[in-house]
Amino acid sequence: MYFLYYKSCEKSNYVVLNSASMEIEYVKNLPRDSHVYQMLWSYDKELREKNKDYPLVKPKDLYRYKTDFEASCKKIKEFSNFDVVQSYNNEYVVYGYFLWNTAKIKLDQATIDITESDWMDRTYNAGSQYIGTPGEYKSYGYDYEGMYSHHIASDTFMFPTKGGKEAQLLEIELVKIPKKRSQLKCKFSDGTVSEDLPFGFYNILISSNNKNMPKCFSFCKEHTYTNTCVHFAFAYQKKFDIKIEIVKSEANCYIYNNKYLVKGSSIFKNWHKNHLKLRAKYPKDKLVKHLSMIWGHLAAKNTMKIKPEDEDKYNIVIQKDQKGDYRELQYNDSYCTCLNLAQPSKYNFRIKPFLTSYCRSIMANLIIHNSGPKGIDNVIRVHTDGVVYTNIDPELFKNPKNKGIYPEEKTTGRILWKNVNVYKKI
Repeated sequence: MYFLYYKSCEKSNYVVLNSASMEIEYVKNLPRDSHVYQMLWSYDKELREKNKDYPLVKPKDLYRYKTDFEASCKKIKEFSNFDVVQSYNNEYVVYGYFLWNTAKIKLDQATIDITESDWMDRTYNAGSQYIGTPGEYKSYGYDYEGMYSHHIASDTFMFPTKGGKEAQLLEIELVKIPKKRSQLKCKFSDGTVSEDLPFGFYNILISSNNKNMPKCFSFCKEHTYTNTCVHFAFAYQKKFDIKIEIVKSEANCYIYNNKYLVKGSSIFKNWHKNHLKLRAKYPKDKLVKHLSMIWGHLAAKNTMKIKPEDEDKYNIVIQKDQKGDYRELQYNDSYCTCLNLAQPSKYNFRIKPFLTSYCRSIMANLIIHNSGPKGIDNVIRVHTDGVVYTNIDPELFKNPKNKGIYPEEKTTGRILWKNVNVYKKI
């Protein structure tokens, strides 16, 4: 027996279907110590487009979802011998499939402490998003298929397996090397001089008034960037008139030792290869596609839900600068979601900030160097792994250097753009 559910704003917090009794209940809390799976997709898209008041999901949709969910589970088990419903929830389904395909690989990831965790959270941890002036445009959309899952398993993506240390960065100097990637020579307060910017996070003010800069660079409200972002800013400083200033403080960076860096392929290659085979077999199956979302799940926080009446049993802190066992993240009438300060990361994979910045840089270089006759001015919209142009060279996706780039039907045609997420074909 298992449960399927979706979140609801009416009657209660959750609408839940019992797979054994086929009864639907409205509950405030999900069943505990049970296998519970959230709906991953909705139905009746055409009806919603015709009627804006049509609900995104209805209770009876759970019956339809159960049929599709079980069909997908059967496909996955027959192809890979992985049993989806042996995992407790959607997160463990993805993580379980990952472990199933990496059983012979040593996953040696040292514990992430709260200092390192806070540095990781201060960076911009998402894909690029940009929209030009809202309006109607002849649009040509392109999608980088499986961008995150492809690059997390590549030889060129690197990430650390052990924690680093806080330091004080004093100076950065761009050093150009003929026919090679430029280096950023830097000096630290302890007298250390590095020939290139160490792998890590940096508290640096980066700004530009160039109208095209937001198309290829995501500014961080906390002014904290990975080494990849800092390299990008220096590389295109003249092109986009970028201002770069090191924030003066005793701990303005968090850096890692290069000997603890590993290639993404050393851990994720086998998982990616097997998932590609599964996707090729069932290209339209949404649960199969969901199995590729490993990078997000590996970044999960180690949280605990505490009921108000039990708060006195735990040493909970409200402010980040106070000491305690748990930090309050979110509070509602039913419970308080708290972060475990002794071990804030559930899986201790230092991937999310480095993978997202790595993929943003790939999209940025695609936009800068492959934007057709009008150059970067051609760009209407950027959304994570997709870009939309007003006029584009049809050979773009055929270029071997742009492997994985394909025309996207849903963002191609005469389109009315309202914002980065809301648009309509005319």
